[in-house]
Amino acid sequence: MELIALLATIILLATLATLFFSFVSYFVTLSKRRRRQGAAQQEKTRPEAGNLERAFFERYVPDAMTESQERALQYPETEQWT
Repeated sequence: MELIALLATIILLATLATLFFSFVSYFVTLSKRRRRQGAAQQEKTRPEAGNLERAFFERYVPDAMTESQERALQYPETEQWT
């Protein structure tokens, strides 16, 4: 097989694979969006939705703080774990 024909085949296959993956990712994104909207709509219609506890961690604040911790509380935008 000639070099030019080989390179043309590789380029064609790469282009077709790119188009295939772009369509697949579009449909996956579309289905995720529909599923998310459906879940949000179900959450609104469930009567017990307001009684659920939030499953988040509460922030631990020790009784005595060091100097660096007090400075971190003064400038909350510099905190690493917010």
